[in-house]
Amino acid sequence: MRANRVLVFLVLALLLAPTTLAGAQGAVNLSVDDLSFDDFPESQVCVTVRDANGIPYVGLKREQFELVEDGRSSFPPSEISAQVNPDAVVSVMLVLDVSGSMKGKPVDEAKRAANAFLDRLSEKDRVGIIAFSDSVDLDTSKLAEGKELDHTTDRNSVRNMVNFLETKIGWDTPFYDAIYKGVAMTSKEPVGKRAVLVMTDGRDERDNAQGTPVPDAGSMVSPDDPINEAAKLGIPVFAIGLGSKIDSQYLSRLALRTGGVYHQAPDPEALTALYQEVLDQLKQQYVLAYTSGLKQDSNPHSLMVRVQLPQGQAFDETKLLFGAQPLPAEPVSIGVTQVAQVTAQATVEPAPAPTEPAMLFESLRKTINEKPMLAVAIGAGLLVLIVLIVVLIVVLLRGRGVGEAEPAQVAAPEEFSPAPEWSPKTTMPRGGVASAIDQGRTEAAPGGWGEADMGTSPFGQPPGGMPAGQGGVPAGGTRVIERASRHLAILVDKRSPNRKFDLQGTMNIGRATDNQITVEHATVSRYHAWIREQAGDLLVFDVGSANGTFVNDHRVEEPHRLENGDVVRFGDVEFAFTRVF
Repeated sequence: MRANRVLVFLVLALLLAPTTLAGAQGAVNLSVDDLSFDDFPESQVCVTVRDANGIPYVGLKREQFELVEDGRSSFPPSEISAQVNPDAVVSVMLVLDVSGSMKGKPVDEAKRAANAFLDRLSEKDRVGIIAFSDSVDLDTSKLAEGKELDHTTDRNSVRNMVNFLETKIGWDTPFYDAIYKGVAMTSKEPVGKRAVLVMTDGRDERDNAQGTPVPDAGSMVSPDDPINEAAKLGIPVFAIGLGSKIDSQYLSRLALRTGGVYHQAPDPEALTALYQEVLDQLKQQYVLAYTSGLKQDSNPHSLMVRVQLPQGQAFDETKLLFGAQPLPAEPVSIGVTQVAQVTAQATVEPAPAPTEPAMLFESLRKTINEKPMLAVAIGAGLLVLIVLIVVLIVVLLRGRGVGEAEPAQVAAPEEFSPAPEWSPKTTMPRGGVASAIDQGRTEAAPGGWGEADMGTSPFGQPPGGMPAGQGGVPAGGTRVIERASRHLAILVDKRSPNRKFDLQGTMNIGRATDNQITVEHATVSRYHAWIREQAGDLLVFDVGSANGTFVNDHRVEEPHRLENGDVVRFGDVEFAFTRVF
C-alpha cells in the first residue's frame, strides 16, 4: 500500500511538471552584463532588469538597487544612469499600416522611420515586416510577396521592402489580422528577446456592431484574439498611433495587456523618434557607480546586485578575480553566476579560463532559455525515468520479501543434551560494555558486576545463585545510566513547515553549501549566523551578515539565548525555534 502511494505521488508530479517548469520564470529578472574597475576603487557595474516577457524596465531609481560584496558589505550605488547596450540582441516584427489613409506624407515618414530603425540594429538582431492593407492571410507559411518577410538578419532584404511601401498602398485596414499574424511569426523567435512593433493611422473596418466579420472589409479575427495570443505567448506589443482617427483605446489595451508601451504620434514627423524610443527600451541597461571595498589581492571575490520592484525582486551574483589581463568583452556566465577577470596589478595571476563543464552548463542554460518547451520535455523525460526506477526497486523489494521464508526449526538430535543454564566458561570482563536494543537506545553497563567487596571472582558462583539484595546485576543484564536526546531543539521554516533542522553542538547558517544549515535566499549572506549549545542553552549570534539576524524582530548584536517559541529571522527568512529536550 505504501509503495502504491509513492507511485501515485510520482505520477501526479509527472503530470504537474510542465506547469511547474513553464511558470518558473519570475516577474523580474536581473543580469550582470559588464564590470569596470578602471579607476579602482571607483567602480561600475552594468545590469539589465527585464520583466517576464524579456522587456527591460525603464525609469528605475538608485534606491531600488543594492550591491553586496563578498556576501557581507551591503550598500546602494552612489549613482545610476541608463544607457543603450548596442550588443543586446533582439527580434522585432514591424507591422506597418499601408491602407489608403497612409498615402502621401504618412507613408514617406513611415519609410524614413523604418530605415532609421534598421540602421540602429546590430548584425545579430533579427527583424521581419508585415505591410498590411485590404486583407491578410493568417497562414504563416504563406507570405505576401513584397509585403511580408519573416525574421532575418539580412537588413538589406527588409530595407528593399520598406523602400517600396508606397507601391503597396491598398484600401481597407485589417489591423487585427495583421497583429495576429505578426505575433504568430514572432512566436518562433527566442524567448525574452522578441517583440512586435505596430504602427497604424486608422481603425479596423470589422463589423464590431454585429460581431460578424465582413469579407474584404477588415479583419477575420476578433479584437481580443491578437491580445490574448500575445499575452499567452509572452510577446510584448509596442503600438504607435498616427494622427487623430486611431482607436487609441484599443491600442492602449493592446500594449498594456501584452507588456509593451503605447505611443501616440501627433504627426508623421514624430514616427522616427518613437521608433527609436522603442528600440532604446529594448536594448536599455543601467550603469551603477559605487566605491568598492574589495582588496586587490589574489583571492576570489563576489559582487551581488539586487533590485526591488513592486512586481518582485531579483538578483545576480558575479565572481571576479583581480589579474593582469584586461577585462574580457563578455563575462563567462555559469548558471546565474558569472566569472569576470578584472584589470589590476601586474603581479597578480589572471583568473583561470572557464572549464569545459562550466561552458557545457552555460550552453545548456541558454538552450533552455531559448526553447522552454525543450526544458519541459527534458523534465518530463527525467520524471518518467525516475518513476520507472522507483517501480523497479519496489518490484525487486517485494519479490525479495516474498522469497524470504522464515528459517525452518530444526529439531536437535536426541543424543544432544541441551546446554546448561550457566557455564563457567562464559566470561564477561569487568568494565565491559553491553548494548541493549530498545527502540534504538544504547545502554552502558556499570563499571563492575556487583559490590566491590564481594571478595570472590564473579565467576566463583553462577549469577543465578547470587543472593538477592546484594546489588548484583543478573548475567547478561545492563544498568541504564543515560538516555540522551538526539537533539536539543529544532528550527522550523515558517514558509515551509515540513523543512526542519535539528540543533545540536554548533550549527553554522548561511547561503553557502558548506554550512550545516543552508538557506538559499537572496537576503541571506553566505555565512550569516551560528547557533551554539552552551550549558544546555542554545545561543544565536550574527557573524556580520548584510541583512542581520533577528529574534522576535529584535536585531541580534551579541550572543542571544533562545527560548521555546522564539521567531528567528535571517534576512527575510523566518524560522520557529522549538525546544524538544
